[in-house]
Amino acid sequence: MEPIEVVTPQYEKPRSWRDGLLPLHLLFIVMALLFLILGSLLQHYNFKIGILATEFGMLVLPATLYMLIRKNNIKQQFRFNLPKGSDIWNMLLASIFFVPFVALVNAIINVWLIYGLKIQTPQIPVETGPLAPLISFLIAAATPGFCEEFVFRGLLLTEYEKKMGYFQAALISALLFGMFHYNLMNFFGPFALGLVFAWVMQVTNSIWLAMLGHMINNTLAVIMLYMSAGTDPEQSVKALEQFGNMWPLMAGISIIVLFIIALPSAYVSTLFLKSIRRQHLKADDQLSIAKRHFKVVYS
Repeated sequence: MEPIEVVTPQYEKPRSWRDGLLPLHLLFIVMALLFLILGSLLQHYNFKIGILATEFGMLVLPATLYMLIRKNNIKQQFRFNLPKGSDIWNMLLASIFFVPFVALVNAIINVWLIYGLKIQTPQIPVETGPLAPLISFLIAAATPGFCEEFVFRGLLLTEYEKKMGYFQAALISALLFGMFHYNLMNFFGPFALGLVFAWVMQVTNSIWLAMLGHMINNTLAVIMLYMSAGTDPEQSVKALEQFGNMWPLMAGISIIVLFIIALPSAYVSTLFLKSIRRQHLKADDQLSIAKRHFKVVYS
């Protein structure tokens, strides 16, 4: 049964530029420039220090100051509400099962970019030593998972929701999240995950699950990075270029993997996400999407 539309709310127009989205957009531009210019220099000088400086100093700090200046309630703004235990379990599994689909699409895009446009894959340094896995998790998974969700879902998503509704807010925040990686080879993954994280946060009213999903995705990326640490990047690029000459074979393999692994895995992921929804949205609940109110109805 389709959801029943209840009413179309009218959003108040901002009385001045301070009440609109212009200050938020100016803040985002400043953070993006700092991240791109100063952050790149710091990461080139020292990757670990650079990551911590950019994530906390150029993302979390400006976002927090912005909210304090506007006198917003930090807990309500960033939805620091504890999730249910079942939500944590479902989000963990949903994130894991969603990875094959994102990885396959990213791989197809990367082959085209490397072979067609001759774009080189950016290399991430691999940490070595007895504490390397723990350090890599903290730097490449935990830190971005907290800081980037703090900004893109906690700040941007919530502020956009106040002006344009749930669907547009999720879409725009996900697009900005993908663009913020400054890497065509890593745009689709963050964009798709950004939509999922936004949906989960909107349904559960908790940012912690979005952070958990982000950390899980980055952790799996770190694991795959260590698994491929012994390979020569230049040889990998050459192999992809040679493989690109056999595009019919590549297309056939991609289709097979898509239908055998990626799509079934993504479907299983949606089942766990639906379990989260059922825990929070009951029959006759009101849900606002894209400036329209709906009543939740289960068949």
